[in-house]
Amino acid sequence: ALRRAGPRALEGLLRDYDDAQTVDQATLLLARLTIDGGDPKTAQSHLEHFLAARPTSGAAPEARYLLGLAQLQLGNDHTPVLEDAVAAFGDGDKTRARLLELAKALEDKGDADEAARFLVLAYVASSADQQKELDGRVFALVDRGLSLAATVKLLDDSHLRSSSIYGALLFKQARLLLHVGDVTEAERAVDRYLKEQPDGVFADEARR
Repeated sequence: ALRRAGPRALEGLLRDYDDAQTVDQATLLLARLTIDGGDPKTAQSHLEHFLAARPTSGAAPEARYLLGLAQLQLGNDHTPVLEDAVAAFGDGDKTRARLLELAKALEDKGDADEAARFLVLAYVASSADQQKELDGRVFALVDRGLSLAATVKLLDDSHLRSSSIYGALLFKQARLLLHVGDVTEAERAVDRYLKEQPDGVFADEARR
């Protein structure tokens, strides 16, 4: 029944009930509804009150995650808080879903570097079929706005070495180096790409 309630009904429950299960569920649902509805300030207020009153609740990890997401929507840089909150969920589909949500929120905010970092974390946590589904999204983000520093940092992730994403990052690095006038390093990056992924997506373009 709680899942069908609107924000006003949930706020009423928080005023009128004090049993732990109702407070936990109502707080998380209200926060999610207000975040998704474009009212992160209301979500932040309820979540801060909840975490101050019930910091050891079983719902606290999700509340911290949602608080970070609300603060991100409000324009604050809370990616370290969000990263810690996601880590608390451990491995599994729930963590992957949160990483994808964060990547989207950061992309909407215009932070391609951080969005790519979380998207790659989701990619690494995905099955082979899920990775194929994410390829296009990762390629687009890498191609559009990734900085040289962020590209180099992602290339250090050993989990990506055999993936098509690694090839996209290598080729992006070459293009960025060429853009800043470092022809020698750009050529080295192209050579590295062709050596590691001779039949890669960008191989024909790299040989031109």
